[in-house]
Amino acid sequence: MDRGVVKSLFFCLIIGTCLVLTIPLSAKEEFRARLLNVGGPIQEKVMTLAISIENYTTVDEVRQLQQTLYLGGYSAFLKSFHEMDKGVIRFKSGRGFNIRINAAQSRTTENGRKILVFTERQSWSADITINLSSRFLFMVIELEIDKNGKTKGRFYPGANIQMSGKGTIDIESFEAPKIFMGVRKLK
Repeated sequence: MDRGVVKSLFFCLIIGTCLVLTIPLSAKEEFRARLLNVGGPIQEKVMTLAISIENYTTVDEVRQLQQTLYLGGYSAFLKSFHEMDKGVIRFKSGRGFNIRINAAQSRTTENGRKILVFTERQSWSADITINLSSRFLFMVIELEIDKNGKTKGRFYPGANIQMSGKGTIDIESFEAPKIFMGVRKLK
């Protein structure tokens, strides 16, 4: 075989491998879940959430956030975190809230896959008053998908996060989570 043909095939193989490895990072995924809402008589008893992830946070993006936190402090970190846009969480209630996803990560587990979705803590229902203290600054959604495609999840209305040197974002501490009912993947 001609050296030029071998080089071309090798180059195409490298490009193909890169494309296959980056597709999961850019693939859009959508989930629907229901959340039991224990409140007063005028509140909706069950809220439906649509979680649309446009793309996932990369290792490089996490490392950039770490560097921003280290060099610029917490306010610079929050500014960078706010500028990230990875999708949206839609609370499908009578008043309908949309919360932008600032970071999302998908990880392979021994039983399937885990998806973590991060956003700044904020009020997610007009009927619920939350104390936005400085104790928990983020909201997190955790979805676990087993090998058969069965999905379960939790909603952490108050949590703190930590970033690892491996380029992951993890839940450090949290308030009691709310368990999702009927979680299913749409796309």
